[in-house]
Amino acid sequence: MAESTVSLNLFTDTQGKRVLYAEAGKDFIDFLVNILSQSDTVLKPAVHRSGFDVALLALYYTPTAKTFYMCSNSPYCARLHVSEYSGAVCPKCKYGTMTVAVTTVSSSTRSSDGFVKGAVTYMVMDDLSVMPLSTKSSISLLKKYNVDVSDVEEKVVSVGKDEAVKVLSAALQSKSVLTDVFLNGVD
Repeated sequence: MAESTVSLNLFTDTQGKRVLYAEAGKDFIDFLVNILSQSDTVLKPAVHRSGFDVALLALYYTPTAKTFYMCSNSPYCARLHVSEYSGAVCPKCKYGTMTVAVTTVSSSTRSSDGFVKGAVTYMVMDDLSVMPLSTKSSISLLKKYNVDVSDVEEKVVSVGKDEAVKVLSAALQSKSVLTDVFLNGVD
């Protein structure tokens, strides 16, 4: 049986030698979310060692509905941390308490068709953040990084099991995941 793969269009900055973003369909986004959600027991220890907030990861990738708490000091706290315990002191601002409830959506309530809508094309940033693709967001990104349109090159890659493992590994160590895996060949 052939290995299943998904296709990804990378838009690279040839001068800066980095991935600006990837244009992806529903199949890649579902693939990405599935990798992260299925590897909870593998991810938590590694993520904890990296200094990332484990509860924050769990907030996005919990297979069952669960309530987490964010800082009540909303205008001043970046809300980068969540806690499973209401009333805990915020580790970010050290002033607010974790009392703002946030409930995850369990995977059983998600559509059986996957995690995202199929008619939308998505923009996956180098750090794996995802947003719907639009001309405006593409142009804004070029301006943000001061990249001339003539320096942008499209590269189509296939993502299979080997690449998925590399993406998962790079996501725990870097904020330039797509560049590291697809341009720099990091294992």
